[in-house]
Amino acid sequence: MTDWIEQEDWSTVKVGDQVRVKRNGGMLTGKVIYRLGRECNPPWGIEIDVATLAEYLTIKRHEWSLFVPAKPAVVLPTEPGVYSDRDGITWQLFGRIYADENQHQWQMIGIPQPLEIVESCAPFVRLEEVAVTAKKVLAGVSDLRDRRFTFARMLAIVSEEFGVTDE
Repeated sequence: MTDWIEQEDWSTVKVGDQVRVKRNGGMLTGKVIYRLGRECNPPWGIEIDVATLAEYLTIKRHEWSLFVPAKPAVVLPTEPGVYSDRDGITWQLFGRIYADENQHQWQMIGIPQPLEIVESCAPFVRLEEVAVTAKKVLAGVSDLRDRRFTFARMLAIVSEEFGVTDE
């Protein structure tokens, strides 16, 4: 079940977005197919494709209330370190450097980034220091050597465990 929230800023709605509109107690759900007054910001209205009516409707901003699906809250890491985002881009999270103890500073390529940019790149995976990963690899190799695996077999097992591929 989708939760819907009222959207005051119509400029954030894009073609292809699913929306709900409400007027005089009636509510319709549809997909935005056109932004009316695109040169205006915000646009003066949208056209939506309402499947249940099998037609397009022009929705004017001053006559309808607009609702969009609520976005789930983004949970960001709080431990300082180096992270990789969903696209593999490297970020650095610094400790609490502001008066607000809950605010951290995220940097990409050494440039501080606003929280809304950071949230749009989630999820993040913490990257280990090379020494930490090397210690794990060596422990794994040592364990496999004690179990008398051939070198080729040890290499295959450790490579699989750490996600090493030929690519």
